[in-house]
Amino acid sequence: MSCILIYIYFDTIFLHIVAHKTLIQDFSLPNITSYCLYFFIFHFFGSILMSLSTTMGTLLRAKRNWAEWMLRTASSDLTSSLSSPSPLHPPQSHKTPSLIRWQLPRGGFVKLNFDGSKSEAGAAAGFVLRSWRGGFIKGGSRFLEQASILIAEATAMRDGIREALQDGFRQIEVERDNLVVLKAVQRQIQAPWQIAPIIEDIWNMITNFETVKFRHIYREGNMAADWMAKYGCSLRCHSLSIFPSYPSREFLFLLVDDNLGRSLVRRAA
Repeated sequence: MSCILIYIYFDTIFLHIVAHKTLIQDFSLPNITSYCLYFFIFHFFGSILMSLSTTMGTLLRAKRNWAEWMLRTASSDLTSSLSSPSPLHPPQSHKTPSLIRWQLPRGGFVKLNFDGSKSEAGAAAGFVLRSWRGGFIKGGSRFLEQASILIAEATAMRDGIREALQDGFRQIEVERDNLVVLKAVQRQIQAPWQIAPIIEDIWNMITNFETVKFRHIYREGNMAADWMAKYGCSLRCHSLSIFPSYPSREFLFLLVDDNLGRSLVRRAA
């Protein structure tokens, strides 16, 4: 813009000179030569100034377009940074909670759920045996004084399998949330020495069944056996206590909830 103003300024001066000479009618050869020289000089520099102004205009337009592009790019980067995870601020994971419930055994099978419990009084073992229709067959508990929870759970499994075998059942599903006991019985790991004799008893008994299915279940689906083990802690009976009917209304409600398919949210381990 300044170049254009300079050009207009010099061009105006040239026009004033020409007007002045014309008014005094000085058309001599030297004067005409001077006019042509003035005209050439002014328009030569004027063309340079105009060329510079065009170049500067192009540069200014290019700079403005570049600035606009940078602004759009920065805005786009800001938007993407807000919507994408950052190493400093990882996205919050919203996991769908797992719903756990007790399930009926397959047709013709009985299901054994067992558990161990530990209290200030001591440890206890408990099991629940149900039919493939969900009917309660029997439950049992045994108080084990200061035994470990691992021994209590292995004992509960042995007691339940023995009772199912004695009642004439030959197809059984065994469920528990303790993977150590289940894997030891399935020979997937070496049985810990504390429960090795109990596991050997179980191996000897399961050979009398036609089919035995072992299944891991979370504790939310093992509530009836958990109740029975805790009930054993309260009874403190060292011999095996067998319950052919519901020992309490609370226990009955747990069985009804299981048969109705009540689901519980998986708790942290």
